[in-house]
Amino acid sequence: RLVGRALKDLRKEARKIGKRSSDKAFHRLRIRGKRLRYLLEIFAPVFPGELTRLVEASKEMQDFLGDYQDACVILAEIDAYQRSGGKHPKRLRKSIRRRKKALGKQFPRAWKKWFRRHSKLKWTAK
Repeated sequence: RLVGRALKDLRKEARKIGKRSSDKAFHRLRIRGKRLRYLLEIFAPVFPGELTRLVEASKEMQDFLGDYQDACVILAEIDAYQRSGGKHPKRLRKSIRRRKKALGKQFPRAWKKWFRRHSKLKWTAK
């Protein structure tokens, strides 16, 4: 039940993500993903197979969302640097914004692919 609930919460949060989603929405999804992954890691030894594969898939999705979060943090640091009087590294900022935008656009398709592969798991205790 715990895993099912965590997966349901993650799915609910993921449905909120769209082309104009805020950075905070992506971050909330990332946190939900972490909660699911930690829960899966607790139960994976008892339910090997599908659950172990879901742990690995969760890591992939967290890496994707982590890349997005990294871009957000770097952009915030560049802004802080500029506000403190530093020269604005325009090319770096532009490159990171492009990467963040691309990740944001890729997310819905990546999520659907991930969820389709891992939403109908069958677990049996070993």
